[in-house]
Amino acid sequence: MGIGNEIKDKATKMAINAVLGRYIDFIVKDPEQNFDKAIESLKKLEHTIGGTDNLSKFADWVQKNPGSRQWLINLFKKDKHVVKTFFTNFLVNVNLGWIKYNKEETISKNGFAAPYTILISPTMRCNLNCIGCYASEYSRQDDMPIELVDSIITQGKEIGTYFYTILGGEPFVRWAELYPLIKKHNDSLFMIFTNSTFITDKVADQIQELGNVYPVLSVNGWEDETDYIRGKGIYAKVIQAADRLKERGIIFGNSFVFMRTNFDQLTSDELYDFWIEKGAFFSWLFLFMPVGRDPEVDLMPLPSQRKAMGDFVRSLRARKPYFLMDFWNDAPSVGGCIAGGRRYLHINSEGYVEPCIFTHFATDNIKEKSLVDILKSPFLTDIRFHQPHSDNLLTPCMIIDNPWVLREVVAKHHAISTDKGASNLVVTKLAPSLDEYSKNIHKELDPVWETEFTKNIEEIKQKGASHGEGLDRLWFQNNPDKIFEWAKKYPFILDYDFLQAAIKEAKKLEKADVAAGK
Repeated sequence: MGIGNEIKDKATKMAINAVLGRYIDFIVKDPEQNFDKAIESLKKLEHTIGGTDNLSKFADWVQKNPGSRQWLINLFKKDKHVVKTFFTNFLVNVNLGWIKYNKEETISKNGFAAPYTILISPTMRCNLNCIGCYASEYSRQDDMPIELVDSIITQGKEIGTYFYTILGGEPFVRWAELYPLIKKHNDSLFMIFTNSTFITDKVADQIQELGNVYPVLSVNGWEDETDYIRGKGIYAKVIQAADRLKERGIIFGNSFVFMRTNFDQLTSDELYDFWIEKGAFFSWLFLFMPVGRDPEVDLMPLPSQRKAMGDFVRSLRARKPYFLMDFWNDAPSVGGCIAGGRRYLHINSEGYVEPCIFTHFATDNIKEKSLVDILKSPFLTDIRFHQPHSDNLLTPCMIIDNPWVLREVVAKHHAISTDKGASNLVVTKLAPSLDEYSKNIHKELDPVWETEFTKNIEEIKQKGASHGEGLDRLWFQNNPDKIFEWAKKYPFILDYDFLQAAIKEAKKLEKADVAAGK
């Protein structure tokens, strides 16, 4: 980028920040009265902020969902510094920076868009010894050097990624190092998953001061379930942390693991009413995944439970001031699987770059290659080119919904297990069980997709792709003239079963060009 463009970009950001600052000042004076006026006015900035209609779509969605509208109004009642930092970074850097990089010519050149978020595990150490977890076995020597964490964030921002998710282990084990690093990167957003035990008054004060850190408190349901998994007294510490964050007006949420055994709890309004009262603003629902040591397939949600959970999540968001997200049932909103760097990837404490937080396989290490070079790697590219892994976007996952995909890419690119060999079970011993689970999932959810998601299906047909960033399976099928061009760099695409018809069409086009003397 030339210096002239850099100056122009900085000037644009400063202007947008100034306008947003005035909007936020106006709303926080009286959120209940001023919110609707500000949103309508803000829609007029649409072309200034990225030139898309995303803001208008979001505003329309908010107005149609009373619960979500009140959720946003409540957000403006948080600490003013936290709110202003969130919205300026989110709208200007996280979204404008991402959209700016993901222009058509950039995607056509590289074959990928910048990840929307990068997950980083700076440590695998933890002060707890939860059932089924082996993080307590790691030592300080296994930590990622803080200089490398800094480098990953810097490299990410260079391609338009300003949103970072920090996991572990327990990230707050290294808060003394992370605090100044996050302060340095004050133009980015950081979501930190935590067991809550390190969120003291001092740490909560520092989070408030930064304004760009959003803790996610891990819980397993109510007190009995949480203490059973995490240890006696841990639930009380989670509640203490929530109280400290609420008192300071900090934006925070929590995460739940959706299992076959806790479906009734996680579909209870009582649970979310409790967390709304506690000051939480969102909950992430993760399906129990049969990964790691001694994986148990029988704990995965039943197909009928997954369908019912999707209905519950959409209903709750419309009814209550709370953002509940199910990464499987909400996959249609992001075009299916987002792994492999399409919208996110994970870098573990050893520097291995994994397609997904649950996919513990890698071919490259960030200590040896740049982020851009790794995103161009055949392993991650193969995953992205194959997306969506199913025509039914309610079944997005290459681990449990379409397990043959993971087996194929791991074998084809000789990816290594990054979790002491535990994940090899997913592509070997567990294969028959996962194939059976996948068959039952499609039997349950394929009719749902075809009858209840016709709008999504029509949008995909109109776009000719499942999403707007990067190249995917549907894009290649609709652009046969581009297949051989990309095959020069990634010859494996010529073996895709789903591209054979398009390859025949490409050969016809090639012959026609030769005949025409082109």
